[in-house]
Amino acid sequence: MGNTMVSGLFANDYHIVEAFSELKFKDVLGLPFALAAGVVYNTAATEKNFGYDVAFQIGKAKEVTDWQLKYSYTDLQEDATLGAHSDSDNFGGGTASKGHAIRTKYKFGKNTYLAGTWFYNTRYASKDGEAADTDYERVQLDAIITF
Repeated sequence: MGNTMVSGLFANDYHIVEAFSELKFKDVLGLPFALAAGVVYNTAATEKNFGYDVAFQIGKAKEVTDWQLKYSYTDLQEDATLGAHSDSDNFGGGTASKGHAIRTKYKFGKNTYLAGTWFYNTRYASKDGEAADTDYERVQLDAIITF
């Protein structure tokens, strides 16, 4: 999942320090707006032990015909966190990657939404055992029904 391995064992322990912050505004150009940032740091590793995510969201799919758009950029070094516990959609899961995610959501019924996400990432060469970094793209389309 991107973590540094030696003879099939993790090369590092994982003592994770994590912080997150979000700032919300009720009305920016007539729409809700939010800024968010998160960091992760593995104190047990001496290198490749840092990760971060920055994001903004405009709109909020709360009422019928409401929409939202979210953009985030993530950079997660190999041993910043345990790869099995990171976002399984971004980068194809794991660590040792960086990149963009654009998410949209539209509420078209009382309990129904349509959503889409486009991931445009770079997986570090160490993740895939390649000589160079590789591009990773994924598109997800979702129909969401809530009860």
